[in-house]
Amino acid sequence: MKKHQEDRDTQELTEHFFRNEYGKMVSVVTRYLGTDHIKLLKILYRRRF
Repeated sequence: MKKHQEDRDTQELTEHFFRNEYGKMVSVVTRYLGTDHIKLLKILYRRRF
């Protein structure tokens, strides 16, 4: 049961991180890859959640 709780906590933390940090991540990655890849980043993000 403890393992299940840890898995759930990890999942919730991951979801929280991506929801709250999405804009920052896109900004940083766009800076490295250029604006041509913004659409790809959005597609990859949507597939994750």
